Formats: sequence, structure tokens, C-alpha cells
Amino acid sequence: MVNPSESNLANEAKFRGLIENSIQGVMIQRDRKILFTNQAYAEMRGFNSPEELVGVDVLDLTDPSEHPVMKDRQRRRSRGEDVETNFEALARRRDGSRLWVDCVVSRVDWDGEPATQVTNVDITARKEAEAELALYRAELESRVEARTRDLVGKNCILPIVGRKLVIVADEYADPEKGSGAVKITPAHDFNDFEVGRRHDLEMISIFDREARINENAPEAYQGLDRFEARERIVVDMEAAGLLVTIDEHTHMVPYG
Repeated sequence: MVNPSESNLANEAKFRGLIENSIQGVMIQRDRKILFTNQAYAEMRGFNSPEELVGVDVLDLTDPSEHPVMKDRQRRRSRGEDVETNFEALARRRDGSRLWVDCVVSRVDWDGEPATQVTNVDITARKEAEAELALYRAELESRVEARTRDLVGKNCILPIVGRKLVIVADEYADPEKGSGAVKITPAHDFNDFEVGRRHDLEMISIFDREARINENAPEAYQGLDRFEARERIVVDMEAAGLLVTIDEHTHMVPYG
């Protein structure tokens, strides 16, 4: 018969072996004091060995901006409330520099008593890339907005059809695609419908129930199947000198 205490010790030894060799940073703490880390965690935080971290307050390795959130989680956990177990946090290295980490928290037994295991993955590069992309997009949107500001509220003519269209500004347009301006069809696309509703645009459907062109389109295309009409319109656009280029474009077409 196996002694339960011996079995627990064997399981704990096996557990230690697994996390010591993990490429992810793993730390065990109780009452905010670090009991154990693996080498990956130590190196992530700028230490030479795990032993240097034993006894360190976890708040010392966390950016001060995160302290109120950490303390709140600890209070809620002590009251038995559900607390998020996977989140991103701003941490600190030994030299005071900051890094972003993805955290996964779980309860474990350590030396026969309850403790908290925190697994970290360094996501600093990803967060910096996201921040840089956000700045780039904001700058691009600002330039597009400045370039098109005087056009908003004015009208343009839809080629072939001759219908007058109103020009609106909306966050749905992607400034990274083409000129940053896009013609929308509120009656034919879910996203365009929402834009049309925001700006009180007319909802014009050009298809009947068999997807043939109806009376809302020029007479030359009425009754044509949508694919045949598409080819005819391309020919007419080229003939009128209105077509610059045709590019292959993969996109998602919603239906409902």
C-alpha cells in the first residue's frame, strides 16, 4: 500500500521536473512571496538563476500601474469570487525595464500547502508591433481625412447609371485599401447597410428574386443575369474610358 504523503511527494517532484524544463516562464507564489521559478522565468525577468527570486514580492516584478488590479484580484480570490485566470499584464525586469506578459494563473499544492502558479509568455514584441500599427493607422486615417474633408457632404455621379451619390465620412472605409474611398451598396451588403443607416442613405436594390437586374438599373441591363450584367458593365466602362485596371481580390461575401 502506497503512503499518501509519499505519493504526493512523488507527484510534486514530477511536477517540478516538468516546469523546470518548460520554455515558458513559470512562477509559484504564496501570499505574494515567490517560492519557486524556473530558469525561463528568471531569465525573462533579468535574473541569472531562480534562486535569486525566492522570497521576492511579486509586486516588485510588476509595473506599478498594475498593482491596484493585482490587489483587487487577490481580495476577490480570498472571498471565493471568480477571478480571471488568463490576462495580459505589464511587468518589470530586474533592471526596472518593462515588458508585456501573457499570464495564466492556477491553484496548486506546493510543499503540502495551497499556492498560486503563474505561467508567463513574453508578448512585448507583439504589443509593440500593435502599438506601432495603431499609430501608423491613425496617421494614415488623419491624412485621408485631411485630403477628403472638403468632399464630405458633396455629390458625385455614378458612372453608367448617372445617379447622384452623396459623399459621407465613415470609419468603415479602410484607408489602406486603394484611395481610401469606397462606393457602398446599402441594400446589398450587411456592412454597407449599417453605414447607410448611420447616414440615412437611400436603400436601392437592383436585383429581383432570381438575381436578375430590375427596373432600378439602366434599361440596357434590365432582365440580365447578374454575371452577364457584370461582363456587360465592364465592356461599357472600358468603352467610356472609365476603367483603369481590374485586380484579383479575394473577399468574404455575407449572406442572410
